[in-house]
Amino acid sequence: MQQVFVGSRITGSTNAFTFKSANSKYLSSDKFGVVACDSEAIGGQEEWKPTVTESGIAFESVHGKFLMVDEIAGGGVRIRADAEDVGFCESFRVYCQSRFKYKPKSKKQKSDGTGSEVDNVKKYQSWGGGKVHQTSADKRELKKARTDGRLAEALLDRREKMKADRYCK
Repeated sequence: MQQVFVGSRITGSTNAFTFKSANSKYLSSDKFGVVACDSEAIGGQEEWKPTVTESGIAFESVHGKFLMVDEIAGGGVRIRADAEDVGFCESFRVYCQSRFKYKPKSKKQKSDGTGSEVDNVKKYQSWGGGKVHQTSADKRELKKARTDGRLAEALLDRREKMKADRYCK
């Protein structure tokens, strides 16, 4: 059995969520463990705290009981929130849309300083199909200038030599 709920973190709470169904109703549980999905507003009974387990995620109600799926003798299922401990019937598989997953930012690679010259030429000069020509000696000079701490000066000298920038003189 599958059901789609939209989980939202409750504002001001560290680890409490609400679950909204496709009918815009919230999943709730009372103190006896009766689960319903008929509440139109968020209250205390609509709070759920997820707990990560080995077999999935368990949801604890505000009353300290866990959400569980119980099989009925006729072949159906019943959902309750009165389990004391987390077991197989209390673990759920949760899927998340990829745009909401946390993606760590990748570290930028250090450049050798020659890329900034191309960026400056593209940004401040007319780029009418021209290219910046660099030899390996030019790259070595720029790397050496960067290690010496005079990269900006070396780039300015190079632009003056290329006569690509009339304002650098």
